[in-house]
Amino acid sequence: MAVVPGPIIVRGVCEARAAVAAARAAGCSVTLISAPGGGAHGGGGWFHAVIRAAGVEVVPASSNNDTRPVSGRDGDPAHPCARSPLPDSPSVKITAILDCADLPGCAQAAIRAGVPDIRFTGSPEMTAKLAAIAAAAGVRLHDAHAFAGPGLDLRYETDPAAACRRWLAPPDQDTPHRVDSAGPIAGQIAGHRPEVPF
Repeated sequence: MAVVPGPIIVRGVCEARAAVAAARAAGCSVTLISAPGGGAHGGGGWFHAVIRAAGVEVVPASSNNDTRPVSGRDGDPAHPCARSPLPDSPSVKITAILDCADLPGCAQAAIRAGVPDIRFTGSPEMTAKLAAIAAAAGVRLHDAHAFAGPGLDLRYETDPAAACRRWLAPPDQDTPHRVDSAGPIAGQIAGHRPEVPF
């Protein structure tokens, strides 16, 4: 059974750079995701700028006829979203996801901005409609089940670089945050403190 790290939640350039540097050093793929609702706060242009400043080339998803939303284990290197290799590390793949919460207007704006990967947590009916629009634009839409499992929220870390290195450490180094890629995802993003508002 393959074991992969969950996504790293980033809120700005410093956190994104820490995550990308840790992935390069570890030689492993990683998924970066904006904070919940980040698409409503910063938008597609902001997210593009953050990801580019972190040294990741923003590569549009290839257009296909599959209008189903992506769901489940997106940290898996074999997953179709695991792409955008870093120029100096062909084996390292970075996937950057803009979270648009349950806001369809936000998701549509991100699609128009050309954000390659978007997470939308709205109703299944609205998710299906947005998935069709996204597919026509060459954008991949992830549903509410994607990235619902353990993740590293850098908001609460005093040393984001060290936290990312620990998070991406090989599985044989006692990494309890890792999840079995063949198993189900459930629960909150690790590090999320419900009593502290975003």
